[in-house]
Formats: sequence, C-alpha cells, structure tokens
Amino acid sequence: MKWWNEVWLNEGFASYMSYLAVDNAEPSFQIKDTMIMSDLHSAFEEDALTSSHPLSTPLEEVQTTSQILGMFDAISYSKGAMVLRMLADFVGEDNFDNGIRAYLKAFKGKNVEQSDLWDFIQSVRQEKGVFSIGTLMEKWTTQMGYPVITINTTNGEIHQKHFLYNNSAESDLWWLIPIRYATKSSSPSLVWLDVRGPVRKEEFISKNKDWILANVNCTGYYRVNYDPDNWQRLMTQLETNPN
Repeated sequence: MKWWNEVWLNEGFASYMSYLAVDNAEPSFQIKDTMIMSDLHSAFEEDALTSSHPLSTPLEEVQTTSQILGMFDAISYSKGAMVLRMLADFVGEDNFDNGIRAYLKAFKGKNVEQSDLWDFIQSVRQEKGVFSIGTLMEKWTTQMGYPVITINTTNGEIHQKHFLYNNSAESDLWWLIPIRYATKSSSPSLVWLDVRGPVRKEEFISKNKDWILANVNCTGYYRVNYDPDNWQRLMTQLETNPN
C-alpha cells in the first residue's frame, strides 16, 4: 500500500489468505465456515453504524497518528477479507488465485494501490462482463456500509437499501451487487443488481411455490430480506431437511 488510507490491502488480504491457507492444509477443519461466524458478522456489526468508514478512506482524512490507528479495525480486517471473498466468488476462485499470483509477482517489494489489484484480477477474468472489476469494486471499497436487498418472490421485485441500525439516518448509497441464488429445484446461479430499484427480475419469481435463497453460503457482503411467504418456505425447508 502507498498510504495508510488503504491499510485494508494488507490486513484484509492477510485475514482472507489465512483462511485459505488453513483450508488448503486441512480441509476437514471447514475453516471457511468460521469466516461467516467471526469476520462477516463482526464487520456487519461495525459497518451498520453511522460512524463507520470506507475500506479505502480519502487520503486527506488519514494523516494524524490517531486517524492512522483508527484504520486498524474490523472494517480493514474483517470487511476487507469478506469483500475479497465476494470478489473471488463471482470471478471464480481459480481466476482469483491466478490474478493474485500475478499481482504479488509484479509488485514484490513495491507499494500498491487497490486499482493495481483490480487490474490484475481483470486481466485473468474469463468472462469480462458489462462492468470492469474496478467499476464493480469501487462502491464496495470507497463507500461505508453495506446494503440489504429485499426480494418479493411473488412478483420478482427486488430493491436495495443502505443497512443502518439508525433507521432515521438518511442515505442514498447503493452498490453493484452480485447475487448468487438457488431455488428448491435449481442449483446456484449468479445475477447482478446494478440499480437501487425496485426492479423486476424473472429469476426471483417463485415457481410452483418453491423457496428462493439469495446470497448462497453468504459469499456476498450484504443482508437479504424476503416476503413473508418465502421466509415461511425457507423455515419449512430448514425444519424438514436442513441439508
């Protein structure tokens, strides 16, 4: 990193890679599940406060000793790890690994900015997509907080909103959201929410009263809410066959 405003590039990266290293050495530990219980929820707790800060804070706001020390928190460590995990999921873990290897080799002993990492991930991305990696990741790193998406499985309407514990706080932030979803009768697929919404998506209309589950394995850094009928279908599934 070139300055402390992007300390997450060191700390979030180290946090995420520590999980991958343990998983590679001993898969039976199922260490990736620990990420959800520890890093994801600790990041959610802190990032839902109006006092939170972006992963990449403006340079002029990180100059004093206290400002620098303030960057070493759950946002840089835990949110940083979870955002990288989300990136690895939607570009594919093999593409992510190849991009990281090339990135580390090119910048060995050098200082970097987050845009350097995005460029290398973009270079190995098999499916280029509508948005570049830099565009996709910008809002996740330069905005504080995270979204909650609400899905109506009756009509397929979906919208996003900045999730805050203080419901009276106003926010017009929105994100480019990768949604990996599954239904009772289909395996996981990926769809993007690239507007605040509401917008109608055919994928989220329940067929034959099947349940729909968004953010499979909690790979995305966001919360999900549904209409009451879909919540009931999901609860019934958990009660009868949690696997």
